[in-house]
Amino acid sequence: MKLGAVDFIEKPYDAEVLLGAVKFALSRQANDARDAQRTELQQKLAALSPHERQLLEALVDGRPHKSIAHDLGLNAHTVEIHRASVMTKMQATSLSHLVRMMLLAAPLND
Repeated sequence: MKLGAVDFIEKPYDAEVLLGAVKFALSRQANDARDAQRTELQQKLAALSPHERQLLEALVDGRPHKSIAHDLGLNAHTVEIHRASVMTKMQATSLSHLVRMMLLAAPLND
């Protein structure tokens, strides 16, 4: 009877019970969507090379390209090329989008 159903409410129903069931269903749907997004982002992160991952972490930390280039032993132009590759692989439209993606991809600390 409950295949795919969140709850089963018999008639006559109590408005509070119905409202509670709807709230639960909506929160469960939102959690499922967030979990699916997190899984997709983690797959994208796994596709990055270790070097791209280092660069991504530095970008998300807000470090400037010249500082990243110095720390990784690269020139600034190479950092720009790797940044473009990271943005493409992650399908990010901006640095702020990339930061939001990293926040969402982070595992939950339960």
